[in-house]
Amino acid sequence: MTRTGSESLTSGSTADRLTEWFNTSAFTNTTTLTRGNDSRTEPDLRQDGEKNMDFALFKNTRFGPDEKLGLEFRAEFFNFFNHPQFAAPNTSCCTAAAQGGTFGVVSSQYNLPRLIQFGLRFTF
Repeated sequence: MTRTGSESLTSGSTADRLTEWFNTSAFTNTTTLTRGNDSRTEPDLRQDGEKNMDFALFKNTRFGPDEKLGLEFRAEFFNFFNHPQFAAPNTSCCTAAAQGGTFGVVSSQYNLPRLIQFGLRFTF
């Protein structure tokens, strides 16, 4: 890849930048058997940060003779606020798929939607 010299960062919210995560006009394809002038690891082309919050509730209850019996209820929430975490953008500018307009496009979600699980345990 060859860098044209223009800024590769774009502004706006995450949802607004999904079709152009970075400025794709800042990069051009190199000619055959030549090297580009861009670094191998580009700091501006990273994926969105993690916005995941997990939450759990536990309730232990003792009862029966001498409180020898127990009941534990638990509720666990994964990705509690249901924030999407998007996958990395397509950074291959030199493939046939990128020629179809997917260079710089975020096309999938990296995490799962909110998951809730309940558990009940009886101890004696």
